[in-house]
Amino acid sequence: MRRMPTLTIVALLCLAPFARAAEPAEQARIETLLGRVAASGVVFVRNDTAHSAQEAAAHLRMKWERAGDRVVTAEVFIEKIGSRSSMSGKPYLVVLPGGRTLESGPWLSGLLREIDARAAKSN
Repeated sequence: MRRMPTLTIVALLCLAPFARAAEPAEQARIETLLGRVAASGVVFVRNDTAHSAQEAAAHLRMKWERAGDRVVTAEVFIEKIGSRSSMSGKPYLVVLPGGRTLESGPWLSGLLREIDARAAKSN
């Protein structure tokens, strides 16, 4: 009787490398989002330290690469990668060129809506 749970665990471990990765269209959405972040001119505040937009994009890309197959959509990217520090749990902040400060999650979601709207117009 104890063999069944062991076999189930072994089967799941063997299938883990085949977990669903982000589809090419979702990867493209995330890449476009990272490009928009890098070009945005915002100050990105991570764990109370200010970073340039280019540094922020590089950091988010590194987190995305480390997350592997756990990020399957741009929305999951924003939720799991772009919204808060995985070390401290503190939300990331974005300081816009005019000085207004926003949490990064809603800001990134707004950028993604713009990206999707532009893509819909071109189709």
